[in-house]
Amino acid sequence: MASVTKWSVALLALSFFDYPLLTVCGNVKRNCREAERFYNQTNKNIQDPQFDFITKMLLRSIAQDYRQDLDSRCAGQDQCSLGTHDCNPNAYCHKTHLAYNCECKPGYDGDGVICATIDECATNTHNCHRDAICKDLTPLFTCTCKLGYQGDGKNCTGINECSLNTHNCSKNAICTDLTPYFTCHCKPGYRGNGFKCTGKYI
Repeated sequence: MASVTKWSVALLALSFFDYPLLTVCGNVKRNCREAERFYNQTNKNIQDPQFDFITKMLLRSIAQDYRQDLDSRCAGQDQCSLGTHDCNPNAYCHKTHLAYNCECKPGYDGDGVICATIDECATNTHNCHRDAICKDLTPLFTCTCKLGYQGDGKNCTGINECSLNTHNCSKNAICTDLTPYFTCHCKPGYRGNGFKCTGKYI
């Protein structure tokens, strides 16, 4: 005769306490989702070799109860369309065969019932270019190329103000590109700060 193990006692407690609480005292909107989750997990545990025969018998009994409850109360109802689900406002509701599940939208993290914002900039999980600035705009973010660079933020290349003639060097100065900036030096025979060069000196 199989012995009663700690797993058997634990599952026996679950069958008498946890399940009735879900079906009688719990929130009906939440029950279908949670009942399906428990049903799937229970079926998975039945295949686990660490559980003994008695425990697996209890698991099969619990799984059967869950399935009957799901079939009678949940199957056939589209709680996502009806709006009777308990998914977070920042989550998607997906109808399943027996009930539904919740999935946090992009930019949020959690189990779908609770969804917290993700700061991709602070957690460095963005895809901005190394020469771009990341700005968090929950639930998403933006990438802007730094001064002296051009692109869409995900790809940034240096701007050569000298070759593009977009610099502000004096006409009597030499422009040298030093991405992301540039320098201006007065030509020989002129003096000044490069932006303003006056007089020609021999």
